Amino acid sequence: MELASPAYRPLWVLLVLFLVVNVLWAISVPPFESPDEIHHLAYVQFVAQEGRLPVQMQEGFPLLDHESHQPPFYYLMGSVIYRLSVNLGSKPVDLRLWAGQANPNFIGRNQGVGKDQNFFVQNGTFFAPGPTFPYDLIVVRFYSSVLAAVSLVAVYATCLAIWQQAKMALVGTGLLAFIPQFSFITASTNNDSMAIAVGAFCVWLMTVILIRENVSIAHYFWLGSLLGLGILAKLTLLSLMPVSFLLLIAQTKNIPRRLFQAAVLFICGFLLVSGWWFIRNQLLYGDLLGDHWKVNPSAFAWDLAPKSLFSDYFRPDIFWKRTAKSFVGQFGFMHIEMPSFAYLLYLGTLLAGIAGSAMAVLRPKGLIPVRVLMAMMLFVVFAIVQLVYLNLKVSQPQGRYLFHVAGAIIVIVVTGLWSFAPSRCPHHPGRDTTIAPLRLHFPKVGYLYITLLAATNLYVLQRLLAVYELPSFSFFSTLSTSWR
Repeated sequence: MELASPAYRPLWVLLVLFLVVNVLWAISVPPFESPDEIHHLAYVQFVAQEGRLPVQMQEGFPLLDHESHQPPFYYLMGSVIYRLSVNLGSKPVDLRLWAGQANPNFIGRNQGVGKDQNFFVQNGTFFAPGPTFPYDLIVVRFYSSVLAAVSLVAVYATCLAIWQQAKMALVGTGLLAFIPQFSFITASTNNDSMAIAVGAFCVWLMTVILIRENVSIAHYFWLGSLLGLGILAKLTLLSLMPVSFLLLIAQTKNIPRRLFQAAVLFICGFLLVSGWWFIRNQLLYGDLLGDHWKVNPSAFAWDLAPKSLFSDYFRPDIFWKRTAKSFVGQFGFMHIEMPSFAYLLYLGTLLAGIAGSAMAVLRPKGLIPVRVLMAMMLFVVFAIVQLVYLNLKVSQPQGRYLFHVAGAIIVIVVTGLWSFAPSRCPHHPGRDTTIAPLRLHFPKVGYLYITLLAATNLYVLQRLLAVYELPSFSFFSTLSTSWR
């Protein structure tokens, strides 16, 4: 990954545009009006002020209990940013005051506009702050935005490794960058941004291992280390483990000695980075993962809803529909939806790409090496299996839990959209990834489409502010202020 090379120059333009859009989300969405944001900030505050990790049920701070089970990587890094901002003059927010501002008339569902769409009673905006407006929250949101930009670098590198074309990589990265849910979550204080970034680099490294003919055995140590870091970011990255084991077996070509060496290096790298976390959990809670549903079940009784795979909950119009919609855009506490046309635009793009990829699997050459496409599909399948398994005991049909394999999803979608592109050039049978036919068509159309997605992203933000009845940024002040 040579970030200074000419192949990465288009990426920097996209990153600037992305950060502008993401910062607008960060300063526009009302404080703590995203899932569990107040609890995530409590974790960051605690680490910054106490200089240690919280212990479940032992800190005497109810706001902290909700997220104190989470792996620490996001919060450790965030605490450094937080302390720096406080040292530079940012006033720490009193979260207990905000907890007392819970809106007793909160609607909790997609229904019209008004202040009761707010979970908390708001006392101002970034543009017109009240006396307790949490500027330190905005600083941590900016930290999340930077992590999201880092994840886009990894997605771009993954596409570049596969197609070796900056234009194709830019199209793929742009498709992800302006999904409204991606903007909303990565402009909030939560550990999703760190999980997305580390997950994207895991997908990139595994792609490199798949593509290269003679990869160094040391790559498996770095892969194990990266996955260990992923577990310290969020446990959703456990879904990458099965694919990594399959990769070990496939790429060592059934040579016992090489397989043994690769496995040892992988495990050593993984445990070197994350082993202390499992030991800590075992010593404190008697559970390697520190599972909060086992350690502190009473605090999460509201979320426990055991069910079978064949229950009505998993019907297409309930679980799967909600997961799909929340992947592209559901806001607030997952209760505010986008206009219908936005769902058609984003979900239509994703579904068209998936359908095209299904056809691409049947083509032996021309679009993408079949083994790479199959690996990408396995990334996504295991992530979905993990999400379904989670929902067997709770009710969390949230598409954002798939963002850690966003790099794989984008490769699948771009491959599928590519399969529909017209061709003017003959196929070159001697090459596995012939992209010449698309130099005339796909990238140019892709650039226009990314521009459309970016504009729609900002339009959706304006609509969200209209729901909250909050001032919007002036560029969109002439737009209507109700959801259609």
